[in-house]
Amino acid sequence: MRAGVSRSTVRDFEKGRHVLHRSSEDLLVAALRSAGVELMPAGEGGPGVRLLTHAETKPCAT
Repeated sequence: MRAGVSRSTVRDFEKGRHVLHRSSEDLLVAALRSAGVELMPAGEGGPGVRLLTHAETKPCAT
């Protein structure tokens, strides 16, 4: 996967089988951000997601 996290890790997290390690979470968030998706915390108009403009996106560090 682009984030460097295995499909089984993501699948197990999505199914509620376990929580993500902080490092896996950071990799997933960075990959989403590089694709133009920002996760928003509850206090900033969220919880939710928003699409970033091209100028706001950062390349994913792999």
